[in-house]
Formats: sequence, C-alpha cells, structure tokens
Amino acid sequence: MKMSKKTVAALAAVVVFGGMTVGAPMQAQAHALIHIDLGHHDHPELDRALGNLESAQIDLQSRSHHADSHLDKARDLTSHAIDQVQQAFSSVHRSANAHARLEDALTKLQSARDDLSNAKHEFDGHRQKALDLTNHAIDEVNQALNHHH
Repeated sequence: MKMSKKTVAALAAVVVFGGMTVGAPMQAQAHALIHIDLGHHDHPELDRALGNLESAQIDLQSRSHHADSHLDKARDLTSHAIDQVQQAFSSVHRSANAHARLEDALTKLQSARDDLSNAKHEFDGHRQKALDLTNHAIDEVNQALNHHH
C-alpha cells in the first residue's frame, strides 16, 4: 500500500503519542520531528519544503472553523504548492529514468562500435560508414548525458 508522506507522518504521530488521537498542531510537530525518508536523497531541500508545506496545510486546516477568505486562499495556495513540489519529484524520477536509459544506450552503442571495429572485412565501405555513424551517435548520447547533469 502506497501512502503519502503526510499520511505516514500522521500515522507516526499516533505511534509516537501512544495511540492517542492528537490534534493537528501536535501532528504537525510530530511530522517536523520525525523524518520519513522517501528516497529523495538528491533533493533534501524539496523534501524539507514538502514536509513544511504539509505541516502548514495541517495548521491551516485546523483553523477550518474560521470563515475567512484569506485562510481559504492560503489553504488553496498551500495545496497547489504541495502539488507542484510533488510534480517536481515526479519530474526528477522521470529524468533519472531517462538518464539510465541513455547510459544503457551508450553501452550498447559502444559495444556495436567495438564489434564494427573488429570486423575483418570492409563490406564495400558499409562497415566504415556504420562505424562512423555509430561514433556520431555515441557523441550525441554523450552530449545528451552532459546536458542532463
């Protein structure tokens, strides 16, 4: 079962407080104290920002009995900010997957280059042309990898 960081933090707060149901301010404090690592090692600032936004959202929701257009707008804006940070994490994940695929392609291109280089015949110039094109493809993939860093 997949849970959001907010849900995990709320469950952790219940565990920390001995199964007692605690109010939103206590949950926000527990969330801030208990670091739940979801694998965002390369982007700790975004991870902390998400935790702070979720804590702020809990605080704003605890004020829900107040009918105030400013609070309503703050809740909406905080929710949108959380969505944007989550999309940033999704983007990072997609980029990491693309990077891994580029590295796999580079390895295969290099193997093909080695095979073409070691071939014993010219095949009417087609082997050399394939080798030249493969080297060009390797250069392009290397440039793409450098661009992703």
